[in-house]
Parts: sequence; structure tokens; C-alpha cells
Amino acid sequence: MNTLNLFGSALWVVGLAIIITSLGWRLWKFRVGKSKLGVPLITIIRDEGALLFCLGVSLAVGQLWVTVLFAILASAFAIIAIIDLRSGSRVHL
Repeated sequence: MNTLNLFGSALWVVGLAIIITSLGWRLWKFRVGKSKLGVPLITIIRDEGALLFCLGVSLAVGQLWVTVLFAILASAFAIIAIIDLRSGSRVHL
């Protein structure tokens, strides 16, 4: 295993941990009944976790088509996060 594969594996594990944490946070907020209008910051964090996951998988896998597919998905999640941040809505937890 080379350094790039190791870095990619660590990246997708961290990304998956962020996704699971953000989903748990959203479930807790739903059960507690705390919801506000605007773009939830946890949604942006979840998108960034998905971005890290996709980048990690694209670096860890050696096949070209998988690398290209996950790089495209990572770009899509980056664009979604940028749109959410640039929208005129409030960002909150």
C-alpha cells in the first residue's frame, strides 16, 4: 500500500465519520423539536463529509473509472456546499 492509498483510505473514513455524526445530530434535533428556518449548518457539514468521502475513495481505489466517478461526485458535493453557503439564507446549527 502506497502513501496515496493510505491517505485516501484515511480521508474516506474521516468523511464517513462526519456524515454519520451529522445524521445523528439532525436526528437528535428532530427529536428535541429544535428547528429553524434557513440552511442548517449541519447540512453543509454533511456535504463536506461526502466530499471527503468521495475524494478518499477516488484516491484509494486504483481503477480509473472509479476514480473519475468519485471525483465527479466530489465536485458535485463541493458545488452544493458552495451554493448553500452563498445562498441568502441564514446558516445555523
